[in-house]
Amino acid sequence: MNLDLLQYPGVALGLIGAVLVSQRTPRLRRMGFLLWIASNVLLISWAISAAAWGLLAMYAVYSVTSVMGWLNNREPPPVTATTG
Repeated sequence: MNLDLLQYPGVALGLIGAVLVSQRTPRLRRMGFLLWIASNVLLISWAISAAAWGLLAMYAVYSVTSVMGWLNNREPPPVTATTG
């Protein structure tokens, strides 16, 4: 089964994600990383169906780095005053 049509929304999500990751606010960057993760899921599915093993490996690594980027851009916990 060849899922050729998956590559087009995968590419679109990746491009939109790139724009969002380049923004200054952590919230927009996190949204960009989530779009990259969704893009990678689509492109990994396509790569498997097309037997494109090199691209599969590349998108798998991109997925790991996208998850790392998403985790690194989480909101910091609120600072609470300590009494002492």
